[in-house]
Amino acid sequence: MSTLFFVVNQDPFDGSAHGLYCLRECRALAEAAPDKSVRLVYPGTLSTAFFQDRNHDQSFPEQLKSMGLTSPPNLRLHPLPALRRARGRRGVTINAVFFWECLLFLRRRMLPGDVLTSASFAGLTRFLFQRVGRQQGVRR
Repeated sequence: MSTLFFVVNQDPFDGSAHGLYCLRECRALAEAAPDKSVRLVYPGTLSTAFFQDRNHDQSFPEQLKSMGLTSPPNLRLHPLPALRRARGRRGVTINAVFFWECLLFLRRRMLPGDVLTSASFAGLTRFLFQRVGRQQGVRR
């Protein structure tokens, strides 16, 4: 079974239109190909994502249900550690934390035949596409 890794530099549960779009897109992809695995990789928080078992596949049916969405069994959500300011608040965002966490996560998980895609700003996409894929037989 091949896997589609969909990486986005935004929490899909932050109430933004882009976050909701990415979540709905992954859900639609999972429903369209039930024999494939779809994994949405996004920035969580240092306090929650860092202490999660990174080898455990995450699904969030209760969060999806609260948004009026169902959770296909082949859709997995992976919040990775990130240092980000709260939406609409002052603070700091250090993208390098999330970028490197993504890179490590993908290198551990990706297999030949998997697909890497991103609906993010060019910086994250360029960073990942330059470092993941070619040598592993991954499509981008």
